[in-house]
Amino acid sequence: MQILSEVSRTLGEYLLLPNLTAADCVPARVDLSVPVVRHRPEEDPAIRLAVPLTSAIMGAVSSPRLAIALAQCGGLSFLHHNQPPAAQAEMVAAVKRHKAGFRHSDINTTPAATLGEVTALLNAAERDTAVVTGDGTGRGVFLGSSPPVTSTPAATTCPTRSAPACGTPQTWSPPCRRSRCPRRTP
Repeated sequence: MQILSEVSRTLGEYLLLPNLTAADCVPARVDLSVPVVRHRPEEDPAIRLAVPLTSAIMGAVSSPRLAIALAQCGGLSFLHHNQPPAAQAEMVAAVKRHKAGFRHSDINTTPAATLGEVTALLNAAERDTAVVTGDGTGRGVFLGSSPPVTSTPAATTCPTRSAPACGTPQTWSPPCRRSRCPRRTP
């Protein structure tokens, strides 16, 4: 470790003074990109990051969700190597499948599906809404989404949940998703 003899500065100590800063010094022209691999000074690096952000190579830190977030801002995420190759491949596939602004749905149905079919589908998957597509697949033309399927109005409580979450009588109760709950919808 080397101790610098000069005075250390923080970002708050710098000030851009009017009429002393060049006119072309605007945020759009600031380049934060950094090379990821070694390169000769006269050559461009083979790989550059738009921003100098990467994730730590730790199993608890590097996840597909973090990799997607870093990629969206121009960073890079590393996968932890102490997991089976199939798990690593699934994490990479999850990141590559991500389309910014799009949500993938596992629960899809057609416009011709009955309410009973949609309810059975949602209960089996323990979800609240389903996506309605033209052909009933995740790749079909999006037509809308089903409203949340709820139970009939009743002033009941859930005996398997703790008091603060569900212990007081309610005028309306959504279907309970716990497998041993008597209010679980069929």
